[in-house]
Amino acid sequence: MEKVLDIVAGYFDLDSNILTLPGRGRKVSRARSVFCALAIDLFGYSGAEFARALSLTPSAVSKSVVKGREDELTRVIENYLMTLLERQK
Repeated sequence: MEKVLDIVAGYFDLDSNILTLPGRGRKVSRARSVFCALAIDLFGYSGAEFARALSLTPSAVSKSVVKGREDELTRVIENYLMTLLERQK
């Protein structure tokens, strides 16, 4: 999961640690939303499990996932991750 965190942070030109810290800057929130959507949709993490890992409420994670699913960058990163996974086979 750390690799996904690093990839998402890289797309937003952020340090990956900042996504796991409290903060609601526009750029950080967008990156966190994309990360949440990918983690839950692609890798099957539960919202509650992810909320504990990021020190967020389950409601905040749920809202973040909805925003992430609507973000066009989520599909770009998802395609990139799928390409990486295919190469590892």
